[in-house]
Amino acid sequence: MSTKHCVACGETKSLSEYYERHERGITKPVAYCKPCWGFKRNYDKLKLDMPWKEALRLLNECTGCTICGSPERDGYRLAVDHCHATNTFRGFLCHNCNIGLGKFKDDPELLQRAIEYLSASLV
Repeated sequence: MSTKHCVACGETKSLSEYYERHERGITKPVAYCKPCWGFKRNYDKLKLDMPWKEALRLLNECTGCTICGSPERDGYRLAVDHCHATNTFRGFLCHNCNIGLGKFKDDPELLQRAIEYLSASLV
């Protein structure tokens, strides 16, 4: 079984873990493994202020969601969170926290009102 070194994550993986490209009748594996290739494609759509390889390095070092600390689960990878107004990278969030922020429209005042509401019910 042949292997290849991914230039993004640095891991050596089976060739089945790479997409193929066809050039002048020759089939070759691409430089990045399938997970890194997918991350790059999705990350490029965000047009963030941080290079994708830096974000991937941070993701590989990340131990869990920036908000709740939970690791990726239920088939969901941690999401790249960013400010939609400035395209600034903020961190990595689990599916639930990412959806939760979206439901609150990334509005700190609305989230603060929710905190006050929850805190009042604890008294």
